[in-house]
Amino acid sequence: MKKYIVHLLRKNLVPLAVFTLFCIVVFAVPVLATNYYDWNGHWNNYLPSMHIGTYIAALGALCVIIPIWIFSYKMNRRSIDLHYSLPLSHTKVLVAHFLVGLILLYSAYTISCFVGFLVLILKVRRLHLVYYFYMYLSLILPAFIVYSTTAFLFTRANTMRDGIFTVIGGHLLLPMVMYTVAALFSAYEPYPYEVTGSWFFAFTPFVRISRRTYVDAIETGVLVPWAEYYGSSASELKNALFLTGGLIWAALSVAATVGLIFTEKYSRAENCGQVSSSIFSYKLQLPVYSVLLMAAALSGISSGEADAILAVLIAFVIFLLSLLYKRTIKFGWKYAVVIAACLIGGILVAVIAGEYLISPV
Repeated sequence: MKKYIVHLLRKNLVPLAVFTLFCIVVFAVPVLATNYYDWNGHWNNYLPSMHIGTYIAALGALCVIIPIWIFSYKMNRRSIDLHYSLPLSHTKVLVAHFLVGLILLYSAYTISCFVGFLVLILKVRRLHLVYYFYMYLSLILPAFIVYSTTAFLFTRANTMRDGIFTVIGGHLLLPMVMYTVAALFSAYEPYPYEVTGSWFFAFTPFVRISRRTYVDAIETGVLVPWAEYYGSSASELKNALFLTGGLIWAALSVAATVGLIFTEKYSRAENCGQVSSSIFSYKLQLPVYSVLLMAAALSGISSGEADAILAVLIAFVIFLLSLLYKRTIKFGWKYAVVIAACLIGGILVAVIAGEYLISPV
């Protein structure tokens, strides 16, 4: 297995270089293009950006791209036949790819991070640089959370297209649940909190691979000497949301890693290219999204603020995704009944919520 890991590393040296260069460019180019000093050499008072958020976003992208890249062998019949014919068990082949993907991720992250910070040091002279190292350490675990959950979701599908849709749907399912709940409550008074993107983003696996990490550090005054210009704008509710979301995805990451490894022995090469019927893919995601999206769209139905056009559009999108799932317009009556029942269920959820959540006059 060690020799196979070394072989995979050599095979992926060019992708590693591309991933690293991508992060360096994303971080370094905006820093070099930013004017931190005026014509007299004095610091600009408008507090120009350090572009840390841009770099963190690039890291988040790599956490999704690399597992899709490294496990793409499972989406091609010739490739999977080759890998499954090796004198290694299916599980060992998968574990080797999982470890190599992590090496690619953390190597690109480490190299680009310190090259980018070197550029920042040369460009800007007023920084508490030790705290950037703390930030580097703080993003290692969040990166693993996104990487592991993406790897698990992608490998539940049987084609590249289905894998990408499964990753997107899986990552957004929990956020959509929380957003729908928030939308149903906020549609009626009294409700003490405004529903914003925080309700959605706080429950994505990217909750800590975000500018949030940088903002938290700024608000505690540890990254830059002018941090007193920033006031803490995060409410107690928002902090609780981000903490809860982070803990949930940490637990899901452990479950995804265990599930990825221990279900591989049931993987079959002949499934490659077939309809993706895993419970973690379209089979469960489409019915659940049908309920959630319809309920959210019609959350103000009892007060006459429901968006009927959006509801029709949602039903049409679910139909298109069903075409992708089944690969035919002949869904079968059982599947059609399930989707129709879920769409109607979403309407009923919105109506019932309106009856019980609307404020008394």
